[in-house]
Amino acid sequence: MKPLSGYIFLALAISTGIAANSFAKISDGFSKLTPTILSISFMCITMYGLAKAMSMIPVGFTYACLLYTSPSPRDRTRSRMPSSA
Repeated sequence: MKPLSGYIFLALAISTGIAANSFAKISDGFSKLTPTILSISFMCITMYGLAKAMSMIPVGFTYACLLYTSPSPRDRTRSRMPSSA
């Protein structure tokens, strides 16, 4: 596979990771069935995409992209992105 497909898998991992976190938040502690199933499914797709991306592009770049684009429940008011000012 070509390196471009690694970036496609990385984009898939990032977008499904964001969706998984969103569904995890609305599942109310995994007490609602449908958001729980969707969250776990998207988490599995995220891990698959991340594994495929790491096999084609550098691990450090892959991890940094995933870390800085995925929301975290701890970061409600702060952003992990460096300030542009």
